[in-house]
Amino acid sequence: HASIFSCARSNIKKVSLELGGKSPLIIFADCDIDRAVKQTCNAVFFNKGENCIAAGRIFVANSIHDKFLRKLVAETKKYVIGDPLDRSTAHGPQNHKAHLDKLVEYVKKSVEGGAKLVLGGERLPRPGLFFPPTILAEVEDNNFAAIEESFGPIMCVSRFDD
Repeated sequence: HASIFSCARSNIKKVSLELGGKSPLIIFADCDIDRAVKQTCNAVFFNKGENCIAAGRIFVANSIHDKFLRKLVAETKKYVIGDPLDRSTAHGPQNHKAHLDKLVEYVKKSVEGGAKLVLGGERLPRPGLFFPPTILAEVEDNNFAAIEESFGPIMCVSRFDD
């Protein structure tokens, strides 16, 4: 980053850097759980997670974690997966096979590193490049999913002591 700064400064250039992200979403114990679940799903799964401001990590207070996770799974299962031109569809296909393959590998590495696959995680057995909304839980700070951005519909849930 220092070399980019040096080049920009020496040429008096304005720059805007895309540095990737793992934007946190923190769910406290005193939240309205049903509302928080819906907002969390929107924050992660909007536009199939292909969104530079998607919530990259979900931190949930330990005292409500299990209940929150159950509700997340139930809400996520409601997503209609299909043709993006159909107004009833909430989740369409990935744009490229290479990206779909990257998402499958992302989940695999995360699970190998200790994350728990709660929902989704594999290409759907149907025509098209469909990868379902996916939930990983027990994502520790050193896990692949905690460090790397998926740029896809993968929710990474961690707990914190409250």
